[in-house]
Amino acid sequence: MPGPSTISFEARQASGQIVVRQWQIDTVAPDELFCEPPGLECQDVDRADLERMFAAVLKFALEQLP
Repeated sequence: MPGPSTISFEARQASGQIVVRQWQIDTVAPDELFCEPPGLECQDVDRADLERMFAAVLKFALEQLP
């Protein structure tokens, strides 16, 4: 990935952005990578809801493939 990428979404009662700062596969990830960045607004969300949203986005993206 050449640089940071932003994924924006809007739902019935919520909207937000997912900022991908770095993408690596098959690498060790220290716990610090999963801490919220300092100085940015954060909001707790239900894990199951987040997983459902990611699954829906991935399903939609795969359905768009030829």
